[in-house]
Amino acid sequence: YDPSLEGADVVICDVPCSGIGTIPGKPDLRYKDLGDLDSLETLQLDILRTGSRYVRKGGRLVYSTCTLNRGENEENVTKFLRENGRFRLVDVPVPPGAIRTGGMVCSLPGQERPDGFFFAVLERI
Repeated sequence: YDPSLEGADVVICDVPCSGIGTIPGKPDLRYKDLGDLDSLETLQLDILRTGSRYVRKGGRLVYSTCTLNRGENEENVTKFLRENGRFRLVDVPVPPGAIRTGGMVCSLPGQERPDGFFFAVLERI
């Protein structure tokens, strides 16, 4: 954390992830060991928590992954919002081929997009 960076209008947390949403283009991921997924989810949440400290009041925080794993996606955002009442989900347009779940957006692999990804936009209140 660097306090000199506080007051940002937008902070993007494009966190390291399991990459499950990119399997159609990277078939070798099918053989990836996901045994350490808990520590990855903890790292992602830590990055989100730290990134949130840079956002000014009224600013936006974007959390994104290239996975379809709920633990890395919806569950991390839900945990963050539960412990941090200074942020709320922002209702954003849903791109073609994506679905909205609880204000968060997940794009599934298919005709519209070859890969799956997830994002949530949060606003500091």
